[in-house]
Amino acid sequence: MLIASHRVDCLILSLRCLERFTDLDRFKHIYIFAGFPTDEINAVIGRFAKRRDNATVIQCRPPGSIAALNMAENAVIEEHRRDVVVKLDENTFVTPHWLEHLIEGYRQHRRNPETPIIAPIAPVSEAGRKALSRHLK
Repeated sequence: MLIASHRVDCLILSLRCLERFTDLDRFKHIYIFAGFPTDEINAVIGRFAKRRDNATVIQCRPPGSIAALNMAENAVIEEHRRDVVVKLDENTFVTPHWLEHLIEGYRQHRRNPETPIIAPIAPVSEAGRKALSRHLK
């Protein structure tokens, strides 16, 4: 699951990192949630979905509603109850081997029924802002 909301610059960088550092064919399905869509965000996620046979864009209605976004996410989780679900936000920039490390962490906790979703931690730090500032303008 990929949440596309406010920042088109972050979304573009997130998708580039995802395509560069991930074998996206490993995913049964890629759901892109347009929670707070703009024409620009819809164009970016639409182009991504056209490049991927396993990608679907879900327009959350009404736009800007946290409740609508949560309901859409919950519907996907329910549909994939027996699958590993990975959730990324538009400001998550993955690096090489991120998925392998994440799956290994999940394997260590999969017997715990309170671990239904895995997601990379996206720390916000001064160092991160400095490293990415040229991309986030």
